[in-house]
Amino acid sequence: MRTTIRRRIVSKMALVASKNYDRWYMFAHSLGTIPAFNALQEIELTLPNYLTEEEWNALPQDFKTSAPFVPDPKDPPTTENMMPRRPPWLKDSDGVDRRKLFERFQGFVTYGSPLDKFAALWPRVVCLNRQAAVFPTKCEWVNLHDPTDPVSARLDAYKAPSNQADKVEDGKVADRIVLEPKNFASRSSLMFGVSHICYFRPRAKAPTSMPAAIVGAIVSCGRNKLSEEAAKAAMPAAESVLRALAAAVQLAAVGAALMLAAAALLLQIGQLLPHQAVIWVKAVLDVVRPGLFEILQAGGWAAMLAAAAILFVLAVLAIAISGLARIRLDARRRRERQKREAERNRLLAEIQG
Repeated sequence: MRTTIRRRIVSKMALVASKNYDRWYMFAHSLGTIPAFNALQEIELTLPNYLTEEEWNALPQDFKTSAPFVPDPKDPPTTENMMPRRPPWLKDSDGVDRRKLFERFQGFVTYGSPLDKFAALWPRVVCLNRQAAVFPTKCEWVNLHDPTDPVSARLDAYKAPSNQADKVEDGKVADRIVLEPKNFASRSSLMFGVSHICYFRPRAKAPTSMPAAIVGAIVSCGRNKLSEEAAKAAMPAAESVLRALAAAVQLAAVGAALMLAAAALLLQIGQLLPHQAVIWVKAVLDVVRPGLFEILQAGGWAAMLAAAAILFVLAVLAIAISGLARIRLDARRRRERQKREAERNRLLAEIQG
């Protein structure tokens, strides 16, 4: 599924790039920032795999390369076990020249992006290309986030990997640069969660809003930089802290409301159950705190708060248990991977010997 979505992005990206526009941009929101980032970071050898035969043949010849970038000449990549699979009409050496592909690319704007979560939880899904310095000097990556948006955040984990083959000096290689995000706190909405879908909502009373700043920079024919205009519309650090506090208060209120609602439902279910069905519950609660079961039976606010506290403890325990299980599973997978790698190295040594 990821490959299918990414194929649509790479296909349109190659089409737009080959039209020789003065400049072109890519905007991506929420989960859409993941395949968009993947498309920008895809390696030269794999990019042709996303194209149809007609699209490949229509691609200008100077966009193609027979010597795709290889980060380690001693261990060159192969066309086996690729995702997507290598089409039979492509040569093993066919690739797309990323420097040419991004020659007129002027900006990548992400908003409401969970890329930081992917970097922490699923880093293999958002790999950084070792061929980093391929973007024009005017190209910028602007990331917009709102403290009231639970999905978005600053993207501080996307510093490009060092690569001696690029010979990067001060972030530049000749007329090309490394694309790294510049983060700006943006006023989307004060409502926690709703802010995720309001980044580019028109604001009649705010001509200097972030949407106006971003669009203004684009229609200025390149005279104004995206980052400079975004910096003018970004919220101050103090306001960002206040919005984060407001989000925390809203989240706590929603959590408390849900907890109390669940507690009320639990108490109602307990009242409907026969006495024999709750004997074991009474025994457990008496061990935790004598008299707790009687408080629950009495009803009222005391019972509601007690039930909510019980639910909170159970939720924490469930999270802790699932976290420990995940750690053990990851450790087991790591050992199995190391075992397979050792067996592979042993077989290669036997073959070479």
